[in-house]
Amino acid sequence: MTLDILIHLILLLGLAKIFGEIMERLGLSGLLGYVLAGVICGRMVFNIVPPGEIELFSTLGAILLLFVVGFKEGNIDEMVQNKEKILTIMITGYAAPFLITMLIAFFFNMPLATMLLFAVAVSATSIGTTIKTLVDLGKINSPVGRTLLGVTVVDGIAGLIIFTAVLTYISVGQAGYFEIIKVLGSVVAFFLLFFGLNKIAPWVMNKAEYLSVEEGQFTFAFIFILFLSVVAELMGLHGVIGAFLAGIILSRSRLVETNFLEKISALSYSLFVPLFFVWTGLILEFNNLGLISFAVVGGVLLIQFLVSTTAAYVTGMKEKDRLMTGIGMLPRGGVNLVIISVGMKLTDSAGNYLIPRQVSQLIFSTVMLLILLSVLLTPTLLKFVAKGYVKK
Repeated sequence: MTLDILIHLILLLGLAKIFGEIMERLGLSGLLGYVLAGVICGRMVFNIVPPGEIELFSTLGAILLLFVVGFKEGNIDEMVQNKEKILTIMITGYAAPFLITMLIAFFFNMPLATMLLFAVAVSATSIGTTIKTLVDLGKINSPVGRTLLGVTVVDGIAGLIIFTAVLTYISVGQAGYFEIIKVLGSVVAFFLLFFGLNKIAPWVMNKAEYLSVEEGQFTFAFIFILFLSVVAELMGLHGVIGAFLAGIILSRSRLVETNFLEKISALSYSLFVPLFFVWTGLILEFNNLGLISFAVVGGVLLIQFLVSTTAAYVTGMKEKDRLMTGIGMLPRGGVNLVIISVGMKLTDSAGNYLIPRQVSQLIFSTVMLLILLSVLLTPTLLKFVAKGYVKK
């Protein structure tokens, strides 16, 4: 078993870097090569690598990607200053695909519970693809990059609350106010912990530089990243939010004066981040697509782009920044799969599925198609729009 995993890692990493290089030489994003490597080795083509084998590596890839960005570029004060812009783009960017999906599902005569699950499953953004592309383009510290980083945090919180409300409605037929209050309490508790650690953790990390054990400070920094990611998950948030905030906290320590960033970036971008995108390719499969699938995917991508671009315009962003914001809000990913996977497992007291299996599988395949198209379109379009003013 261990030998199989090692062989598969060699294959996946080798193909990812080869295809990534080919894509870069063609003027496209290397991320497309990473996803292509996963598609070829996954369920859609040869089916030789089970996604579960690298799921842990993929999770670490998403965590480290957001940590590095938080460490280099994260600024809570700046997010607070731009709160109107961030909230406007997040709210409209979530509401628009939610409503268009509800409308399409209503047209196809779906029950209300199914409509709600469908809408929630396709509305949550998962902009790891956008963040990585902006890093590659040198635009992560631009107005677009800073805004989308803020949207990542706020969208994760709002999405969790909405998802909880929908699940409780499907389960008991009405909004579970107690469950929603529990979620809000968890969010508040997490951010109180964040502000507390923001005072203490940098001091502790500074003291860790005096450790005699090899790479002691690096190890404790890595532990802190994982710790805050785990706490975020336990509070019901996505682990990447905890990782991003861990980056902001540790950027206030003397780690910024060492080669820590160079070492953690090398570890992340050589191994874990590529496997995050490879995993996306591995899981893709389309078994139960229908006409509604193509209507929802087309409607969500189009309305997401138009509404997010308009919101960016209203908040005063420049033309190219507006386009990049609209494109940057397109990606879907692991968060959407978690939502639909949880929804598929809901049962009543007799053990019957609350969402019929055939319907939930159709929604699952639709989410898969949305993930594929959004992951392919986003880096390509971002690079095309940015090409005119990104330094080579």
